[in-house]
Amino acid sequence: MEFHYTVIYDDKVNAWSVEPDPSVYYRDGNIYDPLLGGQPSWSFPEENSPEEALDMELFRTLQYIVSTFPVPQEA
Repeated sequence: MEFHYTVIYDDKVNAWSVEPDPSVYYRDGNIYDPLLGGQPSWSFPEENSPEEALDMELFRTLQYIVSTFPVPQEA
């Protein structure tokens, strides 16, 4: 199972961020499972499921560390 998020770099403010709404970029879900139902599949976690708890933990961790990403040097 893979959890996908969109990381954004804004060159106007020289800062990294994480897209807060995964449905903007992943309309079929932000979790990819190559084995779901015998075929690859995308989904959003069900409410109050272990997958939702893990998804939120991973998302919050990414939000926490994204500010430590190096800022690219201007050309």
